[in-house]
Amino acid sequence: MPFLLTEPQRINGTKLGYAVYPYDFSFDDHIEQRDYNRKLTIFQLKDCKFVEVDHIVGEHRFKRETASREYINGKLQEFVSKNPQYVVDQQKVNAFFGEKNSNLGKN
Repeated sequence: MPFLLTEPQRINGTKLGYAVYPYDFSFDDHIEQRDYNRKLTIFQLKDCKFVEVDHIVGEHRFKRETASREYINGKLQEFVSKNPQYVVDQQKVNAFFGEKNSNLGKN
């Protein structure tokens, strides 16, 4: 089932948040379906108790058919593991992604 999340969500244990948006490059995309019509956007969040976006640190476009929760989690895990400077609390990151990925954020 396709996964769509337009409100930014916090990635626990990091300074990051993410959202999955429908992606239309032009008006024609509404008529003719393009291959890459979803976009995962990863944000650095402001240091506050609310989910407020500071700036975008990563984007990934993909097909609607691949937009499962597992696919999104895999892309998020890949980004966090390649960018450990955003990790604040390793245990919370492990809990967010599941204990099976306990080496996440370590290089």
